[in-house]
Amino acid sequence: MDSKEAHTANRRLAQWRVTWLIEHPTSHQLLWFIDSFVLRNPPLRQAPKRWAQL
Repeated sequence: MDSKEAHTANRRLAQWRVTWLIEHPTSHQLLWFIDSFVLRNPPLRQAPKRWAQL
């Protein structure tokens, strides 16, 4: 597999989290809980590599 092809599959985790929150209806209390959890655990800026380098 070409190294350029490997980078196309990676998605940013922070972007996925925002998309999930927008698409799923939640209550105010649940959003407060998620916000406090996110503040304690900041998201990774890039997804980990899915396979080991040879």
